[in-house]
Amino acid sequence: MPLDQQIFAKCKIVKAVANRGHQPSAFPEFDELQDIVNHGMSAGVSGFIYTLECADKFDEHDDEIQDYLSDWCHDNGVGQSSFAYFAPDAEDIAQLKNKLVWAYVELKAQEILMSMEEE
Repeated sequence: MPLDQQIFAKCKIVKAVANRGHQPSAFPEFDELQDIVNHGMSAGVSGFIYTLECADKFDEHDDEIQDYLSDWCHDNGVGQSSFAYFAPDAEDIAQLKNKLVWAYVELKAQEILMSMEEE
């Protein structure tokens, strides 16, 4: 299963968006998505707190994460690699993986909330 589906599998809000017609704010997970967008992953999100958890997720879905972040950098005219943009201060591979997973989740949360606003 793709990482974005795993990340938000516990968020019933995704099903509400897919089904249309449900009020997203009726789900407690809506607040979690808003918190991710407003405060970032560093505020602490269950399943993504420890570096090892994030490194494992990265290892399992590295192509999906790297492709998405590279495309995002290209589409937004960043002018540098996703590694340089999202993890400029990473001191080792574990920190790099952690920062890239966090960036991926934050962008996916923002994408979901933006798609809800368009409906």
